[in-house]
Amino acid sequence: MNIENYLEGLGEQNVQEVKEIVVVKNPVSDVLCKIFKDWLDAQKLPTFGGYFNDIYTDAIKQVKEFSYTAKDIKEFSIKMKVCEKDNDFYVSGLFLAALINESKEENFEIITEHLRKDIYYMGFRLKKGTVTISGNATMPGVQMEGGCMIVKGNVEDLGGLIKGGKMVVEGDLSSTRGFENLELHVNGKLKIDLSGLVVGSGAVYHKGEFVYGTRTIPARI
Repeated sequence: MNIENYLEGLGEQNVQEVKEIVVVKNPVSDVLCKIFKDWLDAQKLPTFGGYFNDIYTDAIKQVKEFSYTAKDIKEFSIKMKVCEKDNDFYVSGLFLAALINESKEENFEIITEHLRKDIYYMGFRLKKGTVTISGNATMPGVQMEGGCMIVKGNVEDLGGLIKGGKMVVEGDLSSTRGFENLELHVNGKLKIDLSGLVVGSGAVYHKGEFVYGTRTIPARI
């Protein structure tokens, strides 16, 4: 084989942009990291069961009296990577949910695209405001009652016990446990079987088109 002819035949490769995540020194997000690490170290999680209610309540206790902003939460989500080796890191979404639900602000961004491990339960018990996740999410929106979640990546297993609100998945949706009164928009691949899916008075839209449930007028994002 003539290696020069072979390489010439391949043509030019597509150049992919590499996003650089800048970590900014922030005393508040640094303290949140310390609180988060102590909270994570204290968890003794069973393999199965409804444990997330208890550890979410514990997270609320840890952050309730601490002052922080939506910007602090975003920067903290970047710094969370230092704890990624912890076996229970996947429940970090409950700590993020506690921070968001205890805040008086309305708009939040969580960065997950720099993480190797999945984070579960982001948007847990969300009632108001808009949460944007820059990356993928696993089981987002468990016990969600209102507000809006925007996932710019893929979603694996849309969380159960959802009672309302709006969910926008810019990537693919691989599975769901059903929901009630949720307005779900999927702009990537819709990989779920809609037949028999229990959605209550909720609705599913795929790439802007109504495909299942109770037709509603989509709210603007």
